[in-house]
Parts: sequence; C-alpha cells; structure tokens
Amino acid sequence: MLLIAAFSGCGSNPTRATFFPVPASITLTPATNASMDLGTTLTFTGTPHSATGNNITTPISFASSNSAVLTVANNGLACAGTWDSLTAPQICTSGQVGVAQVTATARGVISPPTTVYVHQHIHHVEVSANPGQNSGDCHVPLNASNSVTQLRLSRSPATV
Repeated sequence: MLLIAAFSGCGSNPTRATFFPVPASITLTPATNASMDLGTTLTFTGTPHSATGNNITTPISFASSNSAVLTVANNGLACAGTWDSLTAPQICTSGQVGVAQVTATARGVISPPTTVYVHQHIHHVEVSANPGQNSGDCHVPLNASNSVTQLRLSRSPATV
C-alpha cells in the first residue's frame, strides 16, 4: 500500500490569513444630512472604532438605500445618480430626484445613516410674505455648501 499526502501552504512561503477585528462602532462622514444636485458627487468616509474608541483598520463597505437616486462606489464616492463602475468609478450619470440613506459597514457592524437629498440644481430661492401678513423682510443665510440653515424675519431689506 502506497500513501501519498500533499500539504498546501507548506514550504518556504506559507500563506498567512489576515485578521481584521470587529469594530465596536463606525463613524460615517458626513454624519449630518447632505444635499446634492443631480449628477454631482460627494465623498463619504467610514472610520471603524474599537470598544475603547481607538481607530482600527478593517475593510469598510458603503451602501445606499435607494440606488435609483444615489450610488456609492467601493471607495466611498457617492454619485447623485449611477456610477459606470463601483470599483473604478469614472462617470456619474444623473438619476432620479429623491432621498437615500448611506451607511458604512465593517464585519457586520453598521454606522448610523446619513440622509442624502438629491434634487435638481437650485438657481435661486425667492421668499415672500403671504397676502394679509405683516411684510417683514426675510433673511435666508446659507452655509458653506449653499444650503439653507435657518430662516428668520428681520426688519432690514434682504436680497436673495
């Protein structure tokens, strides 16, 4: 009787398995609501944390709750529409107007979602008082991404 045995992975170059820890939590950035024009892009990042709050290294994947409105490539780059490729995105094609939630996942742990509002490009906003109301001038402040952060009435003239 002849017994032959072969062992894979033995020899001078053994294959080593890479171990990635399970995070206690994942921080998704941007973490607040986002607003995007159709056909534009926005970068998301996911940072996994240990139970002690330290950043750890583990692969992250991204997901959109509504791929007809927003797709997120493997590298976290979101398209307000659809990507030509999720592994090597080059062309973002406009999709539908709507709302999607983005999450980051690592080893079964999911980040809190970020809500993304996808819309047509807004050229200007016009605010006026309803008929019969006091006609105080309106002031519409915009933040760095040209989103309305608050509305307040003022007595000085406003230009929008």
